[in-house]
Amino acid sequence: MSNVRKVIMVNPPAEVDVFSAPGFADEISVAVEADPDVLVIDCAHVSFMDTAGIDVIRSAQSVMAGRGGRLRVRHAAPHLRILLDLAAEAEDNSTG
Repeated sequence: MSNVRKVIMVNPPAEVDVFSAPGFADEISVAVEADPDVLVIDCAHVSFMDTAGIDVIRSAQSVMAGRGGRLRVRHAAPHLRILLDLAAEAEDNSTG
């Protein structure tokens, strides 16, 4: 039995806001349709992300979990990591 997992990486635009988030969400949807075991969002070049982008990532995480997969965010700047952690904590508090 093989332990090979299918990993797909998505690179968001440098600025993810209300205007660019729909395109970012579309890119993630295409990646999810390929049925990866792990979806990686590489934020190395992201300099700005507002709540629209955070919502896209949180939604993708929910979809991946529902499919039995995992979502990983790589190279997020410290301020972005804090926002993602706060969003996750707020979601946990609202459902638990």
